Amino acid sequence: MQKAIFIFGCACMLVIDIYGQPKNTWKGKKAAVVITYDDAIDQHLDNAAPVLDSLGLKATFYVTGFSASMRARLKEWKQLAVKGHELGNHTLYHPCTGGPGREWVKPDYDLNNYTIPRLLDEISATNLLLQSMDGKTKRTFAFTCGDTRVKDSSFVSLIKQDFTALRGVRGQMHTIGQVDLQDVDCYVVNHHTADQMIAWVNEAVKNNSLLVVLFHGVGGGNGLDVEVAEHRKFLRYLKEKQNELWIAPMVDVADHIKEWQKKYKPQQANRKPMAIDSLSTPAFADVYPATNTATGLDKPESYRAGIPVLTVGIGNSSMQPGSSSGERRFLFCSNIPLFPLHTAGKNYSENNSSLDKMN
Repeated sequence: MQKAIFIFGCACMLVIDIYGQPKNTWKGKKAAVVITYDDAIDQHLDNAAPVLDSLGLKATFYVTGFSASMRARLKEWKQLAVKGHELGNHTLYHPCTGGPGREWVKPDYDLNNYTIPRLLDEISATNLLLQSMDGKTKRTFAFTCGDTRVKDSSFVSLIKQDFTALRGVRGQMHTIGQVDLQDVDCYVVNHHTADQMIAWVNEAVKNNSLLVVLFHGVGGGNGLDVEVAEHRKFLRYLKEKQNELWIAPMVDVADHIKEWQKKYKPQQANRKPMAIDSLSTPAFADVYPATNTATGLDKPESYRAGIPVLTVGIGNSSMQPGSSSGERRFLFCSNIPLFPLHTAGKNYSENNSSLDKMN
């Protein structure tokens, strides 16, 4: 039995070699971190950019084209691009969907009062403005207030071709194969301490994930604020952990994710697993994507974290474990893939003595 496990382990390691090593997904680092600043306010120029530049860290500034700071300090905003930061598109006037809890949204810039063509024109105008500032045609976009609709109509599909990625505001992080470049999740800083933000980083490292951090106010300028000292402490921590973290603007990270997903995701499409009559039969297990839950088998924490896992279990032809008839043995190698060995068949192996011996 140990020999059989070793054979299948070697086979699945070959699959991993073909499908990509998890340790190399983030340019050889354990996680990726994108630092973003929204709305183009003075505090970004005064309190954020100087710290970033002193540490050699690059960020994405999502620029609202007609903000007061942009109108008054345009040359300084241009210098951000010269220093290697991304100028991302955050619309021209920052329209949001108004309503209960959003009384601060002015009627003129309420998406309920917009049309799709008007919004698209304003986004395009902002792209042209930013191109005149940095000379670039490739950049990313951040949804204002996380809103993706004008009245009842989504505009996502109408702008996705114009940007490398679209950033939302949902507080989640994902492994490289799970990132949705049309709705990149991020953690919004709202009076968080450096230690709280550092905990996000440590979670990303643990799970080999992408962490996107969103700042608004930095020492003022927005109700969603962070103290200057806490902001500085957090950035210094990122600098100290650069041996484990790939820290880059959103456009660069999105390019990398796009290429990785283009190369590997077609090979991760749902396919029926190979049924094997004996665990000693030399065979290659099929590859299952991390999002597949058809087996019903419990996934170990290491699977969700993107650490290679070998899962052994049984199920009937419809992939439902524990069936009293028609059971056959299956071996699954997750696409984010192999080792340590996890035997999921323990609770479903009453009729399978070979699996019982493994547990």
